[in-house]
Amino acid sequence: MSASIVSTFVLAFGATCLFVWMLIPVGVRVGLVDRPGGRKNHHGEVPTIGGVAITAAVISTALILDTAARVHPAFWTGLMVIALIGTLDDLRDLGYHSKFLAQIAATALMLFWAGWYVDSVGHLLGPWELGLGKYSIAVTFIAVVGVINAVNFTDGADGLAGGLVFNALLWYCVLGLSAPAPPGEVQIALALLAAVGAFLMFNLRLPGRARALVFLGDAGSLGLGFAVAWFMVTGAQRAAPLYAPVTAVWLIAVPLVDTLTCTGRRLMCGTSPFKADSKHLHHVIIGLGLPAGMAVALIHACAFLLGGIGVAGWYWRVAEYVMFYAAMAIYAAYLVFYAWALRRIHGQRK
Repeated sequence: MSASIVSTFVLAFGATCLFVWMLIPVGVRVGLVDRPGGRKNHHGEVPTIGGVAITAAVISTALILDTAARVHPAFWTGLMVIALIGTLDDLRDLGYHSKFLAQIAATALMLFWAGWYVDSVGHLLGPWELGLGKYSIAVTFIAVVGVINAVNFTDGADGLAGGLVFNALLWYCVLGLSAPAPPGEVQIALALLAAVGAFLMFNLRLPGRARALVFLGDAGSLGLGFAVAWFMVTGAQRAAPLYAPVTAVWLIAVPLVDTLTCTGRRLMCGTSPFKADSKHLHHVIIGLGLPAGMAVALIHACAFLLGGIGVAGWYWRVAEYVMFYAAMAIYAAYLVFYAWALRRIHGQRK
């Protein structure tokens, strides 16, 4: 198993680096680039080929190592559907409706072809288990589409969305590889982890490089969101679960908190929950005076810490409802901080 872990990681990492370098000139030539303007204040045209490179690298790794069958074909089909529509949107700006239809299609494949859905949310409120019964399909649909958009919404600063996905996949692989009988999907998640790690080498602001060389694009942020949602659901709902459903909340806590807060605020203001603005978590932290690179590093550290707490809670068999109430307490504290930060930023601008 250790040899396959190493070969998977090395091959996926190297393939991603290769595909990124190959696709950068292609992206520039065909117009697959992100141009500054409006809320986008980066310098020059940046190729949005990260998602295509990651998807191609993971698929290539699975085919070369003959591990593609370790995850249901619905996963690969859904991933390619979202990557295709996301790439077309980056090229032609199809609009949100097309991307939302792609998310619906991918989620439907997961539900009705692969047969994966959330039939229980565990012991969230007390010692009794909360089964979903006839609401399983609806809850799973909302959860999967919600996670896809949560990752997409965080793609607003160099390295942010990729780093949050890397954190979630890292803790998922820790849980999966330490299980008595790791499911085959863990090896696919490991390949995705390596691919995202390689992409971050081109996307993060590193010493001596003040800007990203490539962006994820919608193909990347939506595709990674779908992959994370798939692994979060299958990891908690299999016959021998890798973790409790509430653990998944801790693994993706930061994008969930950011999305719930921003969409809730927009609905309260009478605007569309999908209308972009500059009040996401990274905008707020930067608005308080922290440089963009440090803001991203701080958010990554918080995501890593929260994921670690969730994993520790599972290993130490902390009651699920205790972990749930702890998560709600942290969210409440975040709402207090968020409201204070918005008032402070507004006061500074005045």
